[in-house]
Amino acid sequence: MKKYLPTALLVLFGLIVLALVPPPERLTQVSEPIPVEGGQQVYEGVLPCADCPGIQTRLTLTNAITGASGGTYELSLTYLERDVEPVVSQGEWEYELGNLETPIIVLDPNQPEISQRYLLVDETTLRLLDRDGNEIETQASLDLKLVP
Repeated sequence: MKKYLPTALLVLFGLIVLALVPPPERLTQVSEPIPVEGGQQVYEGVLPCADCPGIQTRLTLTNAITGASGGTYELSLTYLERDVEPVVSQGEWEYELGNLETPIIVLDPNQPEISQRYLLVDETTLRLLDRDGNEIETQASLDLKLVP
């Protein structure tokens, strides 16, 4: 019995230490959202299309208050070499933290069936993600660049 006492005490001490450590806090919003000059930013790029050369994409993010962590958006999709009108949608957007604590912009966060997610790669680049907030594995560019 004495032979197991040091091991048992060590295990007990480890469990006590672990019990005293507070759990990590999960942030629900980016602490410092990207600055939105004049309350609005516009991102553009050509995203892949299954049956056309690409989709010219223009995403306009507007903040109700400069520096806010959400606001409204307008998304315009123009299918290249197609004789169709651009598809335009509008709604609300907000920040959330992704799987690796990276900032993500979520379009229509209250409507999961139609919401879209974009990773904030840097101050000038957004990257389209899948609906779960994961990066999409493809050779094609999924980036939208900030229009100066």
